[in-house]
Amino acid sequence: MPEQEARFCAKTYTKPEILELTKKILLIPDLYNEVEKYIKAQEPDRQTQLKKLKRHAYQKWHTDINKNPQAEFYAKCIAEALDIFELITKEPERFTDPINRTVKYPEEEPEIPITEMQEKLRNAIDEILQKAEKTTETIEIDKSILYSEIIEEEQQSRIYDVSLYALIFYGIIGSFILEILKQNILHYPVAFIYYTLIFICTISIIPFSRYWLFKKIPYLEDIQLTIINIGSFLFQKFMNWVALKLANKAKTSKSPLLLPAILLYWWIRLLLFIFGLIMFVLYEIALKIAGTKTFKSLKKQQTFYDGVADWYIYEIISKQETELTEQEKDIIWYFYKKYI
Repeated sequence: MPEQEARFCAKTYTKPEILELTKKILLIPDLYNEVEKYIKAQEPDRQTQLKKLKRHAYQKWHTDINKNPQAEFYAKCIAEALDIFELITKEPERFTDPINRTVKYPEEEPEIPITEMQEKLRNAIDEILQKAEKTTETIEIDKSILYSEIIEEEQQSRIYDVSLYALIFYGIIGSFILEILKQNILHYPVAFIYYTLIFICTISIIPFSRYWLFKKIPYLEDIQLTIINIGSFLFQKFMNWVALKLANKAKTSKSPLLLPAILLYWWIRLLLFIFGLIMFVLYEIALKIAGTKTFKSLKKQQTFYDGVADWYIYEIISKQETELTEQEKDIIWYFYKKYI
């Protein structure tokens, strides 16, 4: 297996590909902040964070299985992606190239078994690293995602439609309930709930709102998605029920109210279509404004000895011979030949 490749979800990928897949499966565009939050949190909060990532990924990919050909694969890989995320928080350097320059390996064949070389290197590793050329670099762990990519994803998922449907549903139902409770003691608490729902649905229509508001406050994104999904679902069920009733009435009834009802129904549909066009234009403008702006990259200071990362040297001199790649054997032979 070529160096820096590994098995992930029953397939072979390079380490950077596994990193990108993990971000995709767990819906983590801002890896830097997600990792920082995990590192700074106490153990109970870390478990809560992992459960939240798992829940969001499950809701996304299991819902999209019939729409997205990749969704079924992503849904099966959620558990492995969570393991990779935890590894990223502990050893992010494992997802970068452990060699930062061309190493000139000895041309002759090794004189002794590889296991014997490993043992001698382990015994003399401190002295070897003192002699080797030491360099320190800031390495970028992940390829930072563009803001524009997130806006495109929101545009494709049409979250603004879902938010508008929820806004209409809560707006109509809430106004009726408030009118009924006008003189009742429950009027003010119900009004508070009503305006909170309207506010969340309205803000959700704005491009990128999930990332500049809802993801910044613990649990607020869960509340937002639950509110807009329920409202959208009920609104569409209601509209489908109305369409079915009007279709049946059109066949059997000659009521003078039927035509205005049909016109009102299609007027609402037309308004929704116009709204969709307006939001498409607004999202295109948001894409232009976002430009090449990216989330903050996850970086780490890495020490190299003769061009090989320190953690990688320790790893390969401790591996079983059967686990070593040809490149790793060459590195062992290089350090043995030069320093032993």
